[in-house]
Amino acid sequence: MIQIIAAVQAITTKMRQDHIAAFAAQAAFFTVLSTFPFIMFILYITRFLPFNQADILMACRDYLPSQYSTFVVSIIEMVYLQQSTALLSFNGLSLLWSASKGVNALINGLNSVYEIDEDRNFILMRLLSSLYIAFFTLAIVFGLLVLVFGNTFFLYLYQWFPILERLNTLFVIGRVFVSFTIFLLVFLAIYKFLPSQKIRFSEVIPGAVFSTIGWIASSFAFSLYYGRFTTILDMYGNLTGLLLALLWLYVCMNILFIGAEINYHFYHSAQYY
Repeated sequence: MIQIIAAVQAITTKMRQDHIAAFAAQAAFFTVLSTFPFIMFILYITRFLPFNQADILMACRDYLPSQYSTFVVSIIEMVYLQQSTALLSFNGLSLLWSASKGVNALINGLNSVYEIDEDRNFILMRLLSSLYIAFFTLAIVFGLLVLVFGNTFFLYLYQWFPILERLNTLFVIGRVFVSFTIFLLVFLAIYKFLPSQKIRFSEVIPGAVFSTIGWIASSFAFSLYYGRFTTILDMYGNLTGLLLALLWLYVCMNILFIGAEINYHFYHSAQYY
């Protein structure tokens, strides 16, 4: 118990020294800024998949908290109404710029945690940002496949094999497990490849697990918060979804950096002993 308290104190102290809150705020801001062009990019990718607008809207309404789904749905509907090459090109450039700034904030924050200086050149940094965006896009698309067509596939099987109704709970657990796995893989990739230091996968597992659980728990907590304080939040009008998304991402980015601090603490504790 004493060791746990000492570890928490050490991690908390180092978080203040590394200015984690500032890096989290910067990453959250540029992530929100890239939301609109990122959604456009995702919708462009889904044109080559067995998706249509109704499928995507259904997934947003069913699986996103209501305060975020309304905001995202409005963007999706506007995108489908205004499909132009010029707009797509502009949003592609906006996505690359804002997302690269967000990735740079993550890189700088992780380098601060590991107490290292960035020694990679500009081109490599932009390439890393692009790969991160591509990886995150694939994770989102795969998640849509699981959420949208997973349920459709189960209903199709149920029509032919009614006995499968008994496995409905198991199917729901399976989808939660897949979502957990996607989050875990994303965090493993972030902790492994973004810092300017060679890190083994075994060294980033504790922080990745913590961040995965933390992001899922914080999303659930924000949903409860919105449900209980709807009247107070309504005073912000149409900005409610945007403000909550910014606050939620700020909390999530802090969780991500706490996970990095946990990895750093475990790594140096293992070296010490």
